[in-house]
Amino acid sequence: MLHQFAFHRLAKTGKAFSPAQQRIRCLAHIINLATQVLISSYSKAKHYNPHAPGEHVPDTSACKRDEVGLIRAITVKERSSSKRKELFRSIQRQANINPPKQLLIDMPVCWSSTYMMLDRAEKHKQLVDIFVYEIGRDEKDLVKRAKLDNLKLTEEEWGRAKLFLDLLTHADRAQQAFSSDQGPSLHLGLPALEALHKAWSSRIERPKYADFKEPLRAAVKKIEDYYDHMADSPAYIMAMCMYFS
Repeated sequence: MLHQFAFHRLAKTGKAFSPAQQRIRCLAHIINLATQVLISSYSKAKHYNPHAPGEHVPDTSACKRDEVGLIRAITVKERSSSKRKELFRSIQRQANINPPKQLLIDMPVCWSSTYMMLDRAEKHKQLVDIFVYEIGRDEKDLVKRAKLDNLKLTEEEWGRAKLFLDLLTHADRAQQAFSSDQGPSLHLGLPALEALHKAWSSRIERPKYADFKEPLRAAVKKIEDYYDHMADSPAYIMAMCMYFS
């Protein structure tokens, strides 16, 4: 079909059809790929798999623990039974949080689920700490109790989780910038991608983000690769010119 269209276009206009110049790439997919690189380069903890229910738990005895994996493991514990769900709801009600909410488990195919998982847990970090303490006290087996107690994040680990969440927030803003059902949004694609590139690249050398330096480099490189491909198509520039003219 495309070959026939190219043939007729050449015959009618004398202009060759260039698939590369006419291709409109999915910007949400580009952001997904770049953010997945950021996540997987920083956190090596596996996602929850019901067929291998223990594989997602990170090494809690490591000198530098994986806080993303720890939060995921706590989330799985909270959602593992109606008793534990009610315990976390009760902890929230005692803190005057109404309506109470569950923690959220992320999925490997959707980076934003990791963002939402971290966001929900970090906003309730004091209550999450209480929850971990309480489920440990409910466990009679001392070995299992120690494993539960070891899931509790330190202040430093919560701090790193907050910094990582901040980095993911820039990806969420970029994705929301061109996501609209009210009208065309192609003209917002390049500015959103450039804003994300600037936000991440500007933090690579900051001491505050030293733990994320290499993951940020990898994510920025992924954006640059696709940005170069997008330069082959004039559609994005034309959309901006038409919108702002």
